[in-house]
Formats: sequence, C-alpha cells, structure tokens
Amino acid sequence: MLLKCPNCESISTIPIIYGYPGNRLIAAISRNLATTGGCVIFDGDEQPGDEQPTRECLDCNHSWDARLIKTALDFKTAASLPLLSQFILENLQYYGPHKTDKTTEFLSMQLEEEVNQTEVEQILKRMEQAQLIHLDDDGMWHLA
Repeated sequence: MLLKCPNCESISTIPIIYGYPGNRLIAAISRNLATTGGCVIFDGDEQPGDEQPTRECLDCNHSWDARLIKTALDFKTAASLPLLSQFILENLQYYGPHKTDKTTEFLSMQLEEEVNQTEVEQILKRMEQAQLIHLDDDGMWHLA
C-alpha cells in the first residue's frame, strides 16, 4: 500500500510488525517489505497518545501510527495480525475488491516466492470468519 510519510512525503514506507517474527516475516524483512517493532504489543492504554508506530519510512527512517487498515479493528488487533493477513488487507484497501487468484499473485510478488492458493483460500476464510473481509456473489473479496 502506498502511504506517504508525514515527515518527508515519500511513498517508500513499510509496515512495522509486532510480535515474534516467523520465517515469512524474516523473509519480508530481508526484502525491505516490512520491519519489526519488537515482541511486546502495547496499545497505549497506559499513556494516552503513546501508541506504537505501525509504519516506517525507508527514506528518512521516520515511524508513525498510520493505522494500517481502515476498518473497525483496534490497534492491538491490527498489529497482531499475521503478515499475510496484513498484506491481504492492504491489497484490498489499495487495489479494491478482487478474486482469490489475484490475492495469491499479489502475495507471491510481495514475498518473492510461490504462495499456495489453497493456503491463501484458508487465510481468506479465517479473515471472513473474523469479519475482516467478505465474499460477494461474484467471488470478489471486499473489506468488511
């Protein structure tokens, strides 16, 4: 997703992912597709306005809370989503509704490795059960 840096207005920004990194996140980090913010997820309840940043600029290294997705999710939920789910939500937000095969192509491109369509379908179904996305009658996935 192309989000402008509020500091330098660059569109070279990446998501900051919190939690223990798995193999896919490590692969994404090595390709500058994401970065880690640490293993502790803090939602800012202790200090108002003290939320953890969700985006980092690759040009000026500024980080900020961009609220990666524009849904009813709170920050803690959004920050704890698996990397593939975040990529799917960002893809739907930026490119609009699309079918499962396009989601699979997008993920393969982002991760620079083959992504199994069956695995993507399972992720999409879990995201649908969590009411993050929904499938219309034409087989197109939408943000909820």
